[in-house]
Amino acid sequence: PAADSRPEPVKPDYTAEGYEELEHGLYLKEVSGSGWKGYVMLVADPMRVKLVDTSKQYSCGENVMTMVANSGAVAGINGGGFQDGANYDSNGGMPAGMLIEDSQLVYPYHADDTIVYNMIGINKDGALVLRHCTSQWALDNDIVSAVTFQPFLVVNGEGLIKNGTGGWGLAPRTAIGQRQTGEILFLVVDGRQVDWSIGCDLDVLQEVMLAEQAYNAAMLDGGSSTAMVHEDTYINRPSLGHERWINNAFVVMPE
Repeated sequence: PAADSRPEPVKPDYTAEGYEELEHGLYLKEVSGSGWKGYVMLVADPMRVKLVDTSKQYSCGENVMTMVANSGAVAGINGGGFQDGANYDSNGGMPAGMLIEDSQLVYPYHADDTIVYNMIGINKDGALVLRHCTSQWALDNDIVSAVTFQPFLVVNGEGLIKNGTGGWGLAPRTAIGQRQTGEILFLVVDGRQVDWSIGCDLDVLQEVMLAEQAYNAAMLDGGSSTAMVHEDTYINRPSLGHERWINNAFVVMPE
């Protein structure tokens, strides 16, 4: 019989893109520009990424390091918004907008088909889904993890910030994206530290995500919430000098 000559699928070489391997299937790259420094974490298998929330939901937040540890994850970044105080001083205990964890609606308390959210979700197949939708739509369409934040940065390969910088100003920033080939990208940019990084506006997040081949990408909560951890180490430098309590995080589970 003829030999089977089908080529082996080529495995991507992320180190050739400037990534350092943190552990199998998890990679890190430093990125920087005028006045800012940040990090991109690449997760080769999107099925390893999920949303987790504070163990004291509706009363008190936790930091990313704690949520990573409590969930048995190996890495994570801060997630979606939460109801904050007048001076950005809440304890992270109440989510803002829709929150779905393990296919269960955490917030709002009951599924609704009238209120539309800016959903940053992941479906059961590991696809990042950016959509203006109701909580009922999310549940009906197999969304297993979701937060609410805005704006979307890249949709179907197209950057949405066409003019100027996005208008949010210079601050620490966090974003999530996905390549067409499935890899999930976490991006954090440090800020409010003159001797290290002053932060960035939305155009920088978009440029980095497009440069890293994101087909879809969205901004997550930023400011003093911005944090990236691997195991028990902070990859970035949170702007307060320590991590604040937040409501939820996107984490990377072990293989």
